[in-house]
Amino acid sequence: MAQVQDSFVLTGNFLSAVLKLRYRDSVGTAVRISIGESYFLLTANHLVSTLEAGDRIGLRRNDDWHLFKVTELARDLTTDLCVMSLALNLMGGLSIEQLIGSTLIPGQRVLACGFPLGFEQSYGMDDQDIPMPLVKAGVFSGIVRRDGRQERFFDLHNNVGFSGGPIYYWDLQDHAVKVAGIVSGYKYDAPNYVRERINGKETVTDRWTRDNSGYTVAFHPKELIAKFGV
Repeated sequence: MAQVQDSFVLTGNFLSAVLKLRYRDSVGTAVRISIGESYFLLTANHLVSTLEAGDRIGLRRNDDWHLFKVTELARDLTTDLCVMSLALNLMGGLSIEQLIGSTLIPGQRVLACGFPLGFEQSYGMDDQDIPMPLVKAGVFSGIVRRDGRQERFFDLHNNVGFSGGPIYYWDLQDHAVKVAGIVSGYKYDAPNYVRERINGKETVTDRWTRDNSGYTVAFHPKELIAKFGV
C-alpha cells in the first residue's frame, strides 16, 4: 500500500500564480504558466468560449479590472481548456514540471484555488497587488472515461467562480506540489422531482431540481500545452 502524504501547504508562488479573470459576463479563475522563456494564461474554455486573438480579457489588479489584449490562444473543446498569451509581462507562474505530475492516487488530499462566487481575499500577494484566491480541500476520487475523454473526479464541493483554477496535490514520486487538474465544473446530482398536494393528495409533478453533487470535474492540461511545442 502506498504511503500518502495528507498534509501539505501552498507557498506564495502557488497562490500568486492564480489570477481572477473576466471575459464579458463570465468571471472565473486562471493560472499563470511558464513555458521556456514564454509566459501564458491557462483557464477553463467555457469562460472564454468566444474569445479570439485580438480580443481583451480582464484581470483583477489593484482592486480594479484591467483589460489586456490576447495575442495568441489555443483551446481544447474536449477537455474544456484554453491557454493564451497576452500583451502583458506575466513573469512568474507555474513551470512545466509543476504542471505535469507523475503519481496521483485515489483518496489523496488535494487543494483547489479560485475565486468562488466572485469572492477574493482582501489583500494582495505582491507588488502587483493581485488578489489572493480562496482555497478548498478535498480528495481525488478517480478517473472516469466518458465520451472519449478522461474526467478527473474530486470529492470537492465546487462553486461558480472556481472554474479555470488549479487543483494542487503532493506528488509522491517527485516529492513536490503539482497540478492535478484545472477545474471545469461540478456534477449535478440525480433530479429531485417536485411534489405537490392536489385535492388533498400528494402528487409527483414533472418539475424537478438538481443539486450540486459535491463532485468537481477537472482536466489535465498536458495535451493542450503540447500544442505550444512543449
